Amino acid sequence: MFSNIEYLMLDGLIIISIFSLILAILWEKLRNFFHNNYSYFDFIFVIAYFMEQLTLITLLVLEPQKIIFWVSIFALLVITTASIQKLSMDSRDRKIRELNIKIKYSSERKSEIIENLGSQIKNLSDYINELENNLNGDY
Repeated sequence: MFSNIEYLMLDGLIIISIFSLILAILWEKLRNFFHNNYSYFDFIFVIAYFMEQLTLITLLVLEPQKIIFWVSIFALLVITTASIQKLSMDSRDRKIRELNIKIKYSSERKSEIIENLGSQIKNLSDYINELENNLNGDY
């Protein structure tokens, strides 16, 4: 039927699918958490890059005969970490743009309301003056 490797690949695919589904469900919460704790994540990414480099140096000292393998794994890890960092930063930037759009809309709406109120106040003032003139007998 299936070989062990095929079962392993199928299991990996199922795990990745479940993880992706959970991540999709929680993405908005993760995005808000990242946005609200940006400095913390910045620090975590610096630590992650440091740990990746330290691990590479340690592995090269302990097993120098596997240098190609270790450097290849290191490259994959660094690229993956950089991609996750970029995704997080893009998400944060998108959130900031959304908030700026809301602020701009609110500000424009506020200006429209103030303008409208000013116009209504002028109309009421004119109407009051007209009523006063009528009451005073100035037709």
